[in-house]
Amino acid sequence: RFLSQAFPIKAGVILISKSTGELIDEKHYHGAYGYRDPAITIESTAQDIDNLRLSGESLTLEFKEKFTSGEDIAKAAVSFANTRGGQIVIGIAEDGRIVGISGDKIHDRVENILRSHCDPPLKAKIDVLQLDGKPIAAITISEGADKPYNVHDHGIYIRSGATSRIAT
Repeated sequence: RFLSQAFPIKAGVILISKSTGELIDEKHYHGAYGYRDPAITIESTAQDIDNLRLSGESLTLEFKEKFTSGEDIAKAAVSFANTRGGQIVIGIAEDGRIVGISGDKIHDRVENILRSHCDPPLKAKIDVLQLDGKPIAAITISEGADKPYNVHDHGIYIRSGATSRIAT
């Protein structure tokens, strides 16, 4: 079953010994309740992002038309880490238009922002994809284990609906 046509609601991986039949390990993901095992990552594909684009911004999805200030991206990332996790897609306007991004070393740019503006520093899965022939960046932030996360000199942010807001 899929939530928002792009991410599974439930997923599980079970590792069983072939020789003994004994359970070695298991990991579970439950998107409807925001439970995401940090050991499970879900890869983004161009089709996934296109489906998300059609459904619009939400509690777990934010669009950025272009690389804005480091603080702006850090606020969105921190709000996802403090809430249920989510995805920032750079290169798509708020109205869903695909505008693409320019520049190179996207992975390095994002990692530097998350390391220098977030406390504790955040890790993210970064996918650079082609959508309608234009490059976009999909940044996936898991719900954090070291809450609360904050943006240096700006405070702690949480996700409320389709917006990031300062925690009170």
